[in-house]
Amino acid sequence: GGNSNSSSSGSGHPPAASQQTQEQRQQVLRQQQQRLLLLRHASKCPHGQENTKVTVDNHNEGARVRRGPDWKWEDQDGGDGNTGVLGKKRNNGWTLVTWEKSRQEREYRIGGENAYDLQFGGCPVTQHCASMRQLWKHIAECKDQQCQIAHCVSSRYVLSHYHRCRERGCAVCQPVREAIQRNHEKARELEAARKKQQQMAAQSAGYSGGGGGGGH
Repeated sequence: GGNSNSSSSGSGHPPAASQQTQEQRQQVLRQQQQRLLLLRHASKCPHGQENTKVTVDNHNEGARVRRGPDWKWEDQDGGDGNTGVLGKKRNNGWTLVTWEKSRQEREYRIGGENAYDLQFGGCPVTQHCASMRQLWKHIAECKDQQCQIAHCVSSRYVLSHYHRCRERGCAVCQPVREAIQRNHEKARELEAARKKQQQMAAQSAGYSGGGGGGGH
């Protein structure tokens, strides 16, 4: 029994290898978390493909837009390059837009008069949104276990795990759930602030419902 302690001194080296394995595992976990968040974002993101003109068919309330190919309304948007938020779609091929710089709500053509005043300004949240949206559409239909499309198989795996996972402390899913919860709370706060701002703007302008915009 006298030698029993000395054997433990030989275990000084293996931890380096296991530490490396642990770091690799953490990196994989972070990548999986990031992928889950990006895919979830892409599946719900209202922002259209950048530089695509806004039409009656691709109109999505809440999307970020800027002046488009048939713009003729001078600097109602606060100047070229400024963005606004798509509001409700009208039945006549026009839509409401609230410009972020001026806070003015006006109407613009998205097919009315055969003209397109707006184009999508792209997603302000992540530069990966467009590619992740394409991936999301692809994996929704793909069943190929050896699919060669980048990130398809790994994304389907991590999504499948996420939907089935019930483990509260799951190293992959729990941080994602917490991030989603934070996003929900933030979105609610932003929506409340936006409504308050609209009410204040309406009061200060003596809003009578006929604010009309681009020539309307």
